[in-house]
Amino acid sequence: MFFGFILLLCSFWGNAQYRNLELQAAGLTCSLCSNAIQKSLKSLPFVSGVRTELKSNLFMIDLRPGVALNLDMISQKVEEAGFSVGKLSLEVKFDPTQIKPDAHVMSAGQIFHFMDVKPQSIAGWQKIKLMDKGFVLSAEAKKNSKLTTLNCYKTGYTADCCGMRDLPKGKRVYHVTI
Repeated sequence: MFFGFILLLCSFWGNAQYRNLELQAAGLTCSLCSNAIQKSLKSLPFVSGVRTELKSNLFMIDLRPGVALNLDMISQKVEEAGFSVGKLSLEVKFDPTQIKPDAHVMSAGQIFHFMDVKPQSIAGWQKIKLMDKGFVLSAEAKKNSKLTTLNCYKTGYTADCCGMRDLPKGKRVYHVTI
């Protein structure tokens, strides 16, 4: 029983590593469009609520405690509603970590590849912006591809090409900036 409690606590703690997801959608023309996205996002198992700011097409996504976050599913649900993600940012809790351009960092069960950042030390809650295709407009994704020579930006997954032998192979990499 004690082991089960610890497992539950760890599960909750893992999701507590994220907060304040903000999604800006592209292609919206009316409140019905916004409603379609909101309804689609609410169907995700890790989403407990969605608040909308119509003037800026901004969606603030509340997370369900203890349920694993899947960022790709957010983009997929927006696309299924007939729109695209223009911007997605979230706050992630980092242990004290040194970052620099092309640095890969594991945090909250995810691998983040920092691009377009100055070398610095980060710790605690940091707002990051995703830079991958599907999380920014196509023109910006193309521009972002020039910020790295590492192949993981093209594939979205770890491989020997990243030069990081300590990273697990075949794991999703999210490309981010602060």
